[in-house]
Amino acid sequence: AALPGSDVWESFFPDVTASALLHDAHSDSTIPLSSPTTGVHSTEQIESMFNAAAYDKGGAVLRMLRAYMSRRSSDEAEGGPGKDPFMASVASYLHSRQYMAVDSADFIGELQAYLEAAGDSSAGEVAGMLRKWVYQKSVPRVEVYTAGAGGDEVGIRQVLLTSAASRCSNSAGVGDPAAPWHVPVQFASKLAHRRWYLLKTCHASAYIHSLEGADDFIKLNSGQMGLYSVSYDTPLWDRLGGAARRLGGGGE
Repeated sequence: AALPGSDVWESFFPDVTASALLHDAHSDSTIPLSSPTTGVHSTEQIESMFNAAAYDKGGAVLRMLRAYMSRRSSDEAEGGPGKDPFMASVASYLHSRQYMAVDSADFIGELQAYLEAAGDSSAGEVAGMLRKWVYQKSVPRVEVYTAGAGGDEVGIRQVLLTSAASRCSNSAGVGDPAAPWHVPVQFASKLAHRRWYLLKTCHASAYIHSLEGADDFIKLNSGQMGLYSVSYDTPLWDRLGGAARRLGGGGE
């Protein structure tokens, strides 16, 4: 309202998402957005939950969820009410739960029910992803690496950033520090502007991209919608740097 001509989404990543990443990465003092098993029993817990970091992380998680839910739509993630499934499901949730006391589980359940009623086959997948981001601590890092005989296949894996878990374990349940995140990875390459891969296990079950030619590259979190950090191996970093110079007019 104070700056009607400004676009909040232009500064969302550096102002909000980056703040959430800075607080939660490598921080053992981080807490989940919601604690269904332990509950809240003291003013200290309340003060630790309702702070700037929690609001930044919560906003970044919802924006990431909205982008992933809109991945099949021609509308952009910030299209507005009624133009994407996330906003439609939130409107349904606010209408059905008005004047009621609610919690995170209510929102996740309503979201899944709305998508199922709309015939969206990814309803359970989306709800499962949101549970991970609401009930787990910290944030993940996604590592990108080359593989294959010619080094032209691209794989991804996730790394947990809390000292409570020495390594990712696919058998760990929600809330366990070793449990893998469900990371909605958006990426771009030379020929593909926007593609998605939902990384639900410690390692991707298949390569996500095959490099085509010496000038091909891959850029993760290309739309800056994701709440995760990215690490590239040296060959991919060199390719990305070369692409940036070419696209920026700097040549080689």
